[in-house]
Amino acid sequence: LADGQFEDAIGWFRQQATEERCLDCGDWDLARAYDSAGEIDSALVEYERLISRPTAFRMFIDAFTLAPSYKRIGELYEQRDDIDKAVEYYNNFVELWDEADEFLQPQVQDVRNRIARLISEK
Repeated sequence: LADGQFEDAIGWFRQQATEERCLDCGDWDLARAYDSAGEIDSALVEYERLISRPTAFRMFIDAFTLAPSYKRIGELYEQRDDIDKAVEYYNNFVELWDEADEFLQPQVQDVRNRIARLISEK
């Protein structure tokens, strides 16, 4: 993935998911690999699976991936002109990080601005 070999990364992460005992391991990386490869449909499926599937390791996974997943899903839906879905996921991001540390607030404000723009264009 880091070397830009997205198709190889997709295959590797998919293989790891079937061979490893940890069913959640690599979900974030697989979503990012599809996203980087420009396979938006598959990226959305993987990001949405990542944030919705109940797992024993949810709190550990969410700590690193939930907010960026909400934001990226919003961006992907915005690219598709699916305003309702984009706003839904952007709102999830804002709600999650509304009281985040000060250094994260510029990201929150950026997403708030996107929501306002999308709603006004609707």
